Amino acid sequence: MPADLRDTQRWFLDAIRGDGGQAPGVREQIGPSIGLVAEARLQVYADAYWLRLVECLGDQLPASRRLVGAEAFDAMAAAYLTDHPSQSYTLDTLGDSFPDWLA
Repeated sequence: MPADLRDTQRWFLDAIRGDGGQAPGVREQIGPSIGLVAEARLQVYADAYWLRLVECLGDQLPASRRLVGAEAFDAMAAAYLTDHPSQSYTLDTLGDSFPDWLA
């Protein structure tokens, strides 16, 4: 279990980037709510994080999104992000490797 804020933040980021609700220690870090167990609560954040990355990539590559259509682009974005997960504090560089990946 994380000992301080920095460790807790790292745990949370790793959890939402990884298996979401399957993260080790989830019940120690996140309590249940009236409607959701801890794992489901964490999965909400994991899903939102993933969807936000796909949305940002679409915003950075609007011509590609228009060319192939939203559904096909979102599938391509998901595959790209699996191969090239965000490694930066900023999303400005998220799509930098997309043209090479696509080729």
